[in-house]
Amino acid sequence: MKIGLITFHFAHNNGALLQCFGLYKYLESCGHTVEIIDYRPPYHEQLFVKNPNPFVLASRAYKEYSDRGFIYRAFRYIKRVIGVIAHYNDEENKKKGKQLTLWQQFVSKHFVLTRKYINIAELKSDPPVDDIYISGSDQLWNPFLTNYKPDEAYYLQFGDDRIRKITYAISACMLDVDKYSEEIKRYCEVLDGISLREEEKRAEIEKNVGKAVEICPDPTFLIDVDDYCQIYNSVNIQDTDYMLVYLMQDKEGDHNNIDLVQKLAGKLNVKCIDISMFRRKWNIEVEEHQGVFVDEYLAYIKNAKYVVTNSFHCTVFSANFHKRFITLPISGKSSRTKELLELLGLQSRMVNNNNTALEVLCEQINYGDVDIRRKELQKKGRDYLEMYLS
Repeated sequence: MKIGLITFHFAHNNGALLQCFGLYKYLESCGHTVEIIDYRPPYHEQLFVKNPNPFVLASRAYKEYSDRGFIYRAFRYIKRVIGVIAHYNDEENKKKGKQLTLWQQFVSKHFVLTRKYINIAELKSDPPVDDIYISGSDQLWNPFLTNYKPDEAYYLQFGDDRIRKITYAISACMLDVDKYSEEIKRYCEVLDGISLREEEKRAEIEKNVGKAVEICPDPTFLIDVDDYCQIYNSVNIQDTDYMLVYLMQDKEGDHNNIDLVQKLAGKLNVKCIDISMFRRKWNIEVEEHQGVFVDEYLAYIKNAKYVVTNSFHCTVFSANFHKRFITLPISGKSSRTKELLELLGLQSRMVNNNNTALEVLCEQINYGDVDIRRKELQKKGRDYLEMYLS
């Protein structure tokens, strides 16, 4: 069977690449011919290119403040244009250029892509010819990532009606079902199967579209842990006596997280390595490696003695590689990680109280039980796909 996947395959985000890799490689291992539908709308792609178009990014700022008056929105638009241009030659843009090169190398090695599409009109006029389309996984139904409205492409509003269309483990936690009720109901009419990654919006969407919604694990669970070796096996990290830090930006919690990491590093008397995407001001000696690509990202997790993170996918691979780790909550965005930890029987690893962080981080984990739960999740995801691919 020939399968077309549509997802955030072009984002310079390690979690986005790994979820794409997991689904692609599993389908390929089942004997299917797989291609990624190379859909890269400017509103999203421009976030990852060197010297982006300032007017495209400024339009995002204008839409972001849709609840404010015209003058305020115009001010934000102009401010964003100036800000984008002002950063054309800074270190962040140089890093984007390097990431783009690494991404291109990764894609050429592991994936087959269709021709490039930049909008839904192109997909409708000249759709890829496949037996089945799969939308997923990642946050494809998060309007804040799709130009502040649902993007038809990620609801598979293209292609012949005879082509089977399903979603796999879509994360819809940030989707306002009431606000976009009419669009969601209309878009989901063409879907033969709907699968979400979290329970959070399941009942709302089922009620809205009048169809059953399945819950499936993140695609990174579809393949075995050893299958990721082909990504990181060329990275040589000899040091294993370090605490790895990978923290997503959290304006409300950053100061508290920095303070906690510094206390943990002091009490554990280990080197601290920070591979977060954003640079932070540390009051201790920290080895920083901003912008590591997916191969180094996995290698740093695999070799760490301890891991401190607030990232969903870093949590996934900390458990996959049997690490001692703690997961810190992100303000208003931790439901998906909390649900994952509960499914793996690791709910105690979510630390809300700094006073217990050291005790939890040092606690041994019974990974025999965790691996059994992981296999159960894997089977659930595989069974869902097999139901539509058979």
